[in-house]
Amino acid sequence: VDLFGGGNIDLKSAEIKDKPASLEITILFGGSELKLPESWSVQNQTIALFGGSDDKRDQAKVSTKDSESDLVITGIIIFGGLDIR
Repeated sequence: VDLFGGGNIDLKSAEIKDKPASLEITILFGGSELKLPESWSVQNQTIALFGGSDDKRDQAKVSTKDSESDLVITGIIIFGGLDIR
């Protein structure tokens, strides 16, 4: 939860045992950065009102080997933003 501020979550060295992992976020009047491994396939299911989320990773490096996502992101972003790097 990010309210009127900013936050960073670094999962670059994380490993997923049971796919897909899930992450629920709430961002209100703030911005957050989510750092993920380049190879993870991410399904972004966030809802944004006067804000947004953007996967800024090099899409050429994102794994497309299997149809199952590594991470599913859900939640709401209001007057804020989420950057996936």
